[in-house]
Amino acid sequence: MKNIGLTQGKIPVPESRTLEEFLKLPYIEESPAWEYINKDAIQKPMGGAKHSLLQKRLGARYITSVRRFKFDALC
Repeated sequence: MKNIGLTQGKIPVPESRTLEEFLKLPYIEESPAWEYINKDAIQKPMGGAKHSLLQKRLGARYITSVRRFKFDALC
């Protein structure tokens, strides 16, 4: 078994497993997301502050453009 470091501690994960075993893991729905790569359960790294800011800005632009498109389509 190997330990995968998490922000809240460590979770022991067997060295290799089948996809079916991976999908049955109890912590698989936790955030950040888990990936199954080369028979290993790997937790995706969390985005940082810059990533979060970029997501907010892109989301705001998307919402603005959708509203503008809907308004233009009604005219």
